[in-house]
Amino acid sequence: MWKRLPSLVMLVFIITLSLQTTVASADPTVVTTPCTPNANKTLIVGQQIGNGSLIDCVVQQQIDDAVDDAGLMDGFIMGQANNLFKIPGVNSLQNLVFGNPYPTWGFNGSDTNQLQYGIFYDSEINEVLKPIMTVLGGIYVSILTLAIMLSALKIGFKAHSPQAKTDFWTDIYMWVFSAFFIAGFWYLFSALMDANQALVQELAKTLIGKNINLQGFSIIAGAGGFQASDVLVFLAEWGLALYLNVIYISRKLIIILLVIMSPFAAYSLLFAKTRSFFGTWIKELIGNIFLQSMHAIILFMFCMIASIMNGGPGAMVFKLGMIIMFIPITGMLSKWLNLGDSSTKLGSAATMMGAGAIGGAMMLMKSAPGMMKGGNGQGALGALGGGMGALSGGAGGAGEAGGMDSGATAISRAAAGGSKWNSAKSTMGKVGGFMGATMGLSMGPAGVMLGSKVGSGIMSGGMQAARNIGSGMINTGKSIAGEKGLSGLSPSAMKERWSNLEERRNTFGNVGESLGSMVGKGEAGRSMGQMLSGVSRPALHSANPSVGGFGGQTLEDIASNPINAGRDVRWDQTNEGSRFSMDDGSGNFKPISVMGAADSELKNGEVRSVSFKLPEAGESFKRSPNGQYTVASIGGGSSGDPRGGREVVGAAGGSTQFLARTSGAQIRAADGKKFEDSRFDASKINPDAYFNHNVAGADRRTDSDKGADFLSRSGNQAKNVIDHGKNAAAWAGTSVKNKLGRYKGAV
Repeated sequence: MWKRLPSLVMLVFIITLSLQTTVASADPTVVTTPCTPNANKTLIVGQQIGNGSLIDCVVQQQIDDAVDDAGLMDGFIMGQANNLFKIPGVNSLQNLVFGNPYPTWGFNGSDTNQLQYGIFYDSEINEVLKPIMTVLGGIYVSILTLAIMLSALKIGFKAHSPQAKTDFWTDIYMWVFSAFFIAGFWYLFSALMDANQALVQELAKTLIGKNINLQGFSIIAGAGGFQASDVLVFLAEWGLALYLNVIYISRKLIIILLVIMSPFAAYSLLFAKTRSFFGTWIKELIGNIFLQSMHAIILFMFCMIASIMNGGPGAMVFKLGMIIMFIPITGMLSKWLNLGDSSTKLGSAATMMGAGAIGGAMMLMKSAPGMMKGGNGQGALGALGGGMGALSGGAGGAGEAGGMDSGATAISRAAAGGSKWNSAKSTMGKVGGFMGATMGLSMGPAGVMLGSKVGSGIMSGGMQAARNIGSGMINTGKSIAGEKGLSGLSPSAMKERWSNLEERRNTFGNVGESLGSMVGKGEAGRSMGQMLSGVSRPALHSANPSVGGFGGQTLEDIASNPINAGRDVRWDQTNEGSRFSMDDGSGNFKPISVMGAADSELKNGEVRSVSFKLPEAGESFKRSPNGQYTVASIGGGSSGDPRGGREVVGAAGGSTQFLARTSGAQIRAADGKKFEDSRFDASKINPDAYFNHNVAGADRRTDSDKGADFLSRSGNQAKNVIDHGKNAAAWAGTSVKNKLGRYKGAV
């Protein structure tokens, strides 16, 4: 049951995600409004369309019905797409182009804070634009005076030059034009915005007259009636809407900057070398303002084409094609109208991606500081890239033979999942990649690749994260309250288990690994837990056996003890750890080393074993040039034993001077059966990593061990202080009691 719980948690996660819409609609606290599919007939164009969200109740009902009628995989894809459509803060295409997207982004309009020019609220004009423009416009007279003085000096030195006279009169014309421009800027800006709004509103009214629903999510997919196959078009249009949300946010910010820079455009007209800046500025202003008109024209064309199409797979493919071409066609229009930047390869790419006006404006901002030096308004547009990784639980595999016990165990393996889980996760990753690629269709090959990567990562990462959390919570409970935890123990038994250093280190390590596996960092969590236990491996080596230690015995001490002469030793590894055990003479193997690395690939009940042997009394093992070990007498000769120096007793790798490896790896199953384990290289076992050593100056402690020793010292020091305080209090109490006794005796 415990093994299946992570999978059950994941199943609950998928069901919850897929039925999110149903649960929300069944909630009696959710207030719904009557669904009026023909509400767009009375729509006031230019205001927010519906609530500005990606989907309305009519299309929602159509999607719900399609999900109910679809198969398992189709229903899952449509359900996940349905969840995407409900992400708040994302405007639909129709609200971006034909409506008012700003309330969706958090702007609050009112009777005293109305939208002006279709882009600015009164509060923005009064609190952002006018204060800055007042400061910049206030120095216009000073700059104009400077320009007149410079021009007068120039004509004074070249009074008889016809070219100087021509330049002087050109300067006068520009001064007059500059003065009229700065005085009437808001009239010019209003005229440009009104022209843009007039074109957009007329196209929107025409669509409404053709019964195109402007309140649904997809006016391209829904123009000819909704079908289940249109979900793919919805996904592609959602990706396009997300991209255009960023574009329109950038458009608003860029227009604000261009408006603020209008005094600089007026300054540039005063000097011959800076007049090219004005042409660049006015081109970018017009390009950003009429970007909405270009989108309206393209969207109008696509919607009208979609409205006369029949249903079926062919219509779906054609609609996808239109969405894919939306951005390239915008770029083509910008290039034809010379509204984008084509002076650099990056600028050309931005133009063809439909962001030419915004890209050009960014380049204009970069050139503004050098305007007075005669700059021509050129610059560069940066690109933004990103990536994501999926949460996964790491687990060690076959071949782990180290002596450190801070590696992954069955706990991390439970979080990471097996081959069946990884196969299911891979399948769902492909589904997410397909959905992401569909959403990125409108942004070209790069968008498809990025969308596929992000979609796959989110889907597989979400599944793995859910499994990590479920498995981690279960294993944390088992580590604390399970068979090896503290559940059901009496206070004395709990104290005894706490006093057992090995039990304490292992329990803290299991809890730390369980918590760490929730975020895919089981090994790091185990190392942290072992540190917090206050028990390091060297401390465990040196501790008295009565508290779970090994008495500071080295491998040489064990081998030189006459009682242990010729004893069989076995290295055992499970999915919880590994250690050396020695035959006590009756066939029972008892631990003689601390715990080492586990192999999380081993199943519960499986034990990997490798046989070793200690030298006989008066013998030691000697390494041959080929790496094998032979018998040698401790006296240094070989005459004392006919085997001396000739019989091979230790295989190459895994043997030492005091311990000879006599077999390869075998698997002992829970039913007692054995088989050779070809997955494991027994020569990689290092016995010295499991035992204490007496090499002076060598510190084999890890950072976790150092932290554990520090906590242990701090705890002992605190205990000593408390004990001293108790002793002092007891002494003081005894002293007072004695004095009172003497006083009573005297009385």
